[in-house]
Amino acid sequence: MEQFFARPDLPQHIRDLKRAERYKCLVWIAWRMYRDGYLPEMVESLEKSLHYTRLTGTETVFNWLETFKGVSEQYGYNFDAYALTNLQEWQDIVAIAANNPYQFQSAPSSTSRQPTKHVLLYTEDSGVGGLAQFNHSLMCKLAAEGYRVTSVQSQASNPLITEQKQLGIEHLWLEFDTMKEFLRIAYNLDDAKKIYAQARPDLIIFSDGWPMANFAAKQVAIEQNIPYIISLGYINRNYETFDRGDQIPYFDAVAYQYMVAKAAVAVSHENLNLFQSLFKARLERGKVIYYGRPNSYFEPPNLFTRQRLRQELGIPENAVVCFTAARLTPIKGYQYQLQAIAQLKNRPIWPHIYFVWAGSWVYYSRQYGT
Repeated sequence: MEQFFARPDLPQHIRDLKRAERYKCLVWIAWRMYRDGYLPEMVESLEKSLHYTRLTGTETVFNWLETFKGVSEQYGYNFDAYALTNLQEWQDIVAIAANNPYQFQSAPSSTSRQPTKHVLLYTEDSGVGGLAQFNHSLMCKLAAEGYRVTSVQSQASNPLITEQKQLGIEHLWLEFDTMKEFLRIAYNLDDAKKIYAQARPDLIIFSDGWPMANFAAKQVAIEQNIPYIISLGYINRNYETFDRGDQIPYFDAVAYQYMVAKAAVAVSHENLNLFQSLFKARLERGKVIYYGRPNSYFEPPNLFTRQRLRQELGIPENAVVCFTAARLTPIKGYQYQLQAIAQLKNRPIWPHIYFVWAGSWVYYSRQYGT
């Protein structure tokens, strides 16, 4: 291929393809080395590819992962991104890519890339539940699009955090547990002031698990005139009786916070309409964006894993498994599942049905005292 691009009779528009061709070729070779277990050679190929990429460090790493995944699917191999990103060799080359020393730097001009915009995602959910998964997907996509992304949350360590770090997403840890200390969330303005002074964000995304989430942080954003978007993950009519007894007009304040947001995003029309009804606020910038699912959600089941798990749990091969992944709390709808189970117990299918639940009991105990 080098000889091909060295031909003097090639048109310039063909010569211009050399960088992209070399980059794709080297990343493919890196995947092949990874597949065959030659990790030093994988690193060597990825490092060479840095000479030819025009992407930012974060974009390059994301492209590597997407390429490895795509080529694995093309050749019929399972790709475990978590296993790859936990390899020391991968982490070493990602550190190099983050500040690519090989990348060609063009002279400044009127068409040069604009400074990277900084997006701050502020959330109370530091776990691995549905809202945390949403936050993770959103931040990864923003990072892939070239934004500088910083997550603000209580400190945590889990596979989502690991993957975020591999993609160059930064983390600013709150010094308290946001799931336990509502008073600090509601009253303490200094936490947000310190974070905003350090991060200097161009945009804040408040990812809320309920309407009163990140209350003080929103107030500071309004005072400092920092543009923000709110994504509301959940609301129900029980909030209609919310009262802390502290004389703070939460409903008026929250309604105002949502109305001045650049956008207020709900996960369903029911949630959006319920918010406007409870808080007596017409959201001109309100919109609905449904939760999505990653491509892995639609991949065919791994038969080996299926058999192994059934054997470990003592579940027959021909049994019907009803699997539920959610916190053990009424807001997840377990009461409806129990009603369905009561009806199924009298059906011929009952001996063949197995129920598997995966979820934390801690939050249920905290809320309902059991």
